[in-house]
Amino acid sequence: MNRARTCLLLALCLPLFACELAERALAPPEAPEDRLAAGRERFLRYCSSCHGQEAMGSGPVAATLKRPPADLTRIAVRRDEFDPDFVAKYIDGRIRIAAHGPTDMPVWGRRLDDRNEELYQETRLTSVAISLIVDYLESIQVGPAPESPKAEAARDSTLATMHRIFDSLAYLLPASLDDELFSDPTESAAITSALGVLSESAGGLEAHAGAHDAAFRLLSGSLAADAREIQHRFAQGRYAEAQFFLQQLTENCVACHSRLPTRRDFPFGERLLDRMDLDRIAAVDRGRLLVSVRQFEQALRTWEQLLADPSVSAAEIDLAGVPLDYLTICIRVERDLARPRPVLERFAQRPDMPRYLGHHLALWIESLRELERQPDRPPTLERAKELADRSREHPATAVSREGLVYDLMASSLLHRYVDAGDQPEEALSEAYYLLGVIQARTGYASWVPETEFYLEAAIRVAPATESAEQAYLLLEEYTVLSYGGSSGTHLPADVVQKLSELRGLLDSS
Repeated sequence: MNRARTCLLLALCLPLFACELAERALAPPEAPEDRLAAGRERFLRYCSSCHGQEAMGSGPVAATLKRPPADLTRIAVRRDEFDPDFVAKYIDGRIRIAAHGPTDMPVWGRRLDDRNEELYQETRLTSVAISLIVDYLESIQVGPAPESPKAEAARDSTLATMHRIFDSLAYLLPASLDDELFSDPTESAAITSALGVLSESAGGLEAHAGAHDAAFRLLSGSLAADAREIQHRFAQGRYAEAQFFLQQLTENCVACHSRLPTRRDFPFGERLLDRMDLDRIAAVDRGRLLVSVRQFEQALRTWEQLLADPSVSAAEIDLAGVPLDYLTICIRVERDLARPRPVLERFAQRPDMPRYLGHHLALWIESLRELERQPDRPPTLERAKELADRSREHPATAVSREGLVYDLMASSLLHRYVDAGDQPEEALSEAYYLLGVIQARTGYASWVPETEFYLEAAIRVAPATESAEQAYLLLEEYTVLSYGGSSGTHLPADVVQKLSELRGLLDSS
């Protein structure tokens, strides 16, 4: 915070703090209408300089802040509920917000010393202003607002770009499954044109990804890089390599589409599948292809049939990552904890079940049963951390998969928490760090480096935080081990440059 902005905030807030001290001994009004009136009066006194008289983030100090003040009338929309205790934590400083400055500033609504919990508890229990302000804020919550013309245009542009990508893939993916067709000179012009559209559209998605969360921006960058690589290899006549990269490109779509609950049908995916002979694709790969085009129910049925297929060994099914993929879509996309339990129970009864996998399945089934009994709650960072901690309670093995169900549930909450938007940067950094940790211990080798993406996002969002420092330590170790081997560690130049850039962000923050 620069000197001028600090002086302005202090000039506005110090007189208010003197008033707040005088009211500590006052008893709060009891009548609901009196409480709301008193709450609005205190909101105008303490909060309107930043958040505005209508609490929509347009106060006179707003333009001077590094982070724009939140629209406080839409807290319930962003979080799926209005939790008074959670809101109180923002006001009194238990949850840090960069724009609020250091915790001893009066703009926090309470001069609290973070290091003195006893003093904090005493002042919290005698606080009048905070409880009145929270009541007032709860009374002015509004429903979802219509999109602004700018936001609507951005969304429509993203959808149009995605449609162009899928239109090109509807031709390219079936062609990539036919070696003769893909290298046929008479098809070269059509394939080259479709690759051009794919590369241009993926680049456009990357360029306009700023309105989305950090993970989406990194995934769109990965998609664009793969599209350029395919175009380059095909132009050089390296058809087999271009085919391989093209078929792997859909992993970017899988990583993106498996993060959040499904919201709509996807007819473009159905159209792409109509052009493909799915029987030519192994069931293991078919499930992930279906996820890449958002055909989740069909993907789940494919995996359920595979889990019951005695012609494929249980060990092969696990090695291909089918249980992980199946649980990921059930928990994160469909938010259905009841469906996978009987499927896994039947799978566990197979006579060819390896002992280690049977052990995992028993723990996963019990975790599903426990979580199934718990009420659905809004996505919070605190709840996600509780679940991630539960995952670590199981005796760890080399692959650390005993707590998979808890980890997937935690990651589901974290993705929804990030997607809600308008979260404090420090909390976002911690959420991305936890996603990186969870991905590192639950994911198998993937074309898309999701672990690295989440850890990088944690650093870029808030490099001055402890989460960012921890994310870099894990990212550096993970990277060195990934590129290590019997001949030593050989990091590519671009990887060295990326690590150097991220270290610079930490050092300069």
